Amino acid sequence: DKLSAVSELKNNLTEKLSQKIINQIPPGFILFKDAVFLNTNENEISSSSSSIADGMVNITLKGTLYGFLFNEKKITKKIAENAIGEYDGSDVHIPNIKDFTFSLVDKNISFADVKKIDFNLSGISKIVWDVDSSKLISSLLGKTKKEFPLILASYTNLDSASFKMRPFWKMSFPEKSNNIVIIINNDK
Repeated sequence: DKLSAVSELKNNLTEKLSQKIINQIPPGFILFKDAVFLNTNENEISSSSSSIADGMVNITLKGTLYGFLFNEKKITKKIAENAIGEYDGSDVHIPNIKDFTFSLVDKNISFADVKKIDFNLSGISKIVWDVDSSKLISSLLGKTKKEFPLILASYTNLDSASFKMRPFWKMSFPEKSNNIVIIINNDK
């Protein structure tokens, strides 16, 4: 019964501490769900009985939760470097990167004073190139409809693009950037 109770306490403690950590993750960082580890000292489990009549025992468990945070941009670029042979260092993102499975190569490490870890990430995803919308808008300002394909050719990370001009008889893009709207669709 004690082993079962301690196991349940570990699960509850991990869940409660994980939620506290998740709420404190700074923007731009990832904490993979498998990159969280609870350290408890089995010798420090304390128990006391509330009363002999009801047969209940109070068990107290203390532990420290360790987690490895990763800079999302840096780890995404590293994945892109490893997955794409001719990756040019452009800004990319992985839509479901938080769903990847994290595993330590060496599971017997001291979390309190770790300086370097070897780990594996696994998962299925696509790598999506980010489009610099402001740069694209700047390159379209005042250009004619006929120049559109030439402008797009300089953006190698674009799969396809189309435009709608209003009114339809206009022959060139607006001269002011606030009159151009770019909608990015990463669903393909």
